[in-house]
Amino acid sequence: MRYPTDPVIHVDFVDASSGDVLAYTEIMASQLPEYFDSSSTVKIGGMAWAVRKAEPNSAFEFRRTGTLKLYVARAAAGPESAADVLYSVPTIDLSAPAVEPDEAHTAKHILRITPNDWRQIEFVGFRYEFRIDPEFEPIRSIRHSSSTGTGYSSQHLRGSIPEPLAGTVVTVDELIHVFGPGTRVYDGLGYQGVSGTVYGGFGILTPAMLHIYGTHDTNGVSVLGLYNVAPAQPDEALAAAIWREVQALSDFMRRKRLCLVSWCDCARMLPGTPDLFVFFGL
Repeated sequence: MRYPTDPVIHVDFVDASSGDVLAYTEIMASQLPEYFDSSSTVKIGGMAWAVRKAEPNSAFEFRRTGTLKLYVARAAAGPESAADVLYSVPTIDLSAPAVEPDEAHTAKHILRITPNDWRQIEFVGFRYEFRIDPEFEPIRSIRHSSSTGTGYSSQHLRGSIPEPLAGTVVTVDELIHVFGPGTRVYDGLGYQGVSGTVYGGFGILTPAMLHIYGTHDTNGVSVLGLYNVAPAQPDEALAAAIWREVQALSDFMRRKRLCLVSWCDCARMLPGTPDLFVFFGL
């Protein structure tokens, strides 16, 4: 099997003492050292951390698996002696769910997103609009002052809206009905390069190739997001299909009192507004 010459590596930074995940990011393999040893240090959020252990320890292995776990502790040395960790996105949500083992997942049609994509473009109830701007402020600051051209030297961790659809009843069947005939449902939701599936996760592919995903249980959908949103295609038929679906989505948002938030762009779109259609390249 051949692997990309510079693959994207998902990196978890774990507190070596408590085992808690401090942060995670996705960065190019070329930005990581070939090996980690006792003298290795990294800078996370402006603070220096010493690498106590790396799993796996060599670039050959994490290039092959696409994942790296660094167990770190606060370093005695100042941050000037540490290597900067560049984050691929200016913000992530802290609620990314874990996966559960699924031995048969390879035989299933699973929608696989990256952990960094979790809740980056999502629907939020009007009742939580007052929490959106306070989350935007640090993201705007990072985009303005922490962008290096190839990544961000700091990252905002969102956590003020743990239940974006609380008080709103949405079902997967209802979403399928919104987009009409030709809508396909995935067998589950998972992460790229990670075995297993997200508990309660679902994925939908619309006729115009919009990817809808989230989590649900017996009470309905609890998280609802969009994945891999691309500008409308020059093909007139497909562009017309996207327009119809965005109009249907707008009507759905109006009924459910939802706005669409693109966190990395610091953009909030209300139903029926031009901004919503522009977001989809229309």
